[in-house]
Amino acid sequence: FNQLSFGIRYVDVRILQRVNNEEGRFWTNHGAYIFRPLLNDTALVREFISRTNEIVIFDIHGLDGMNEASDSHEELQTLLFNEFSLFMAPENLTWEVTLGQLWAMNKRLIVTYNDARQVGVPYLWTAVDHQWGNVNTVDALKNYLQGVMDSASAGKLEFPWSAMAELTP
Repeated sequence: FNQLSFGIRYVDVRILQRVNNEEGRFWTNHGAYIFRPLLNDTALVREFISRTNEIVIFDIHGLDGMNEASDSHEELQTLLFNEFSLFMAPENLTWEVTLGQLWAMNKRLIVTYNDARQVGVPYLWTAVDHQWGNVNTVDALKNYLQGVMDSASAGKLEFPWSAMAELTP
């Protein structure tokens, strides 16, 4: 909630499925680090959107431990819909939608889902493409980001993208 309050409007979420966990089946994580039940984060995002007039992108970039043969994706998508349906912008608006249109419809949450086999659900958008330099010096990061910005200006980045402007240890 604090990150949203201080100006972040794009949330990069990685979700881990933890089967038989009494605190919940879906957790936020990043690599080997498991943070908290997903429901904690969805509640905070929902609270923020309900208190403000802001537009938020909830980018589900990673889906770890998801068994394709099970109902994992369907269960997660149902959870997301139950948590966010009041605010979710339908994906048929496409990335050409304007902020004004989202505000007019009071659909101020775009939820992306980084699994092409599961996209097609009317409230899940295609994933944001992360432009990650994977570099460990400031100069290398500046050069990488300049290249990303040049590509964007030249129209070479056709899909929604985000600049991952951090150094890799």
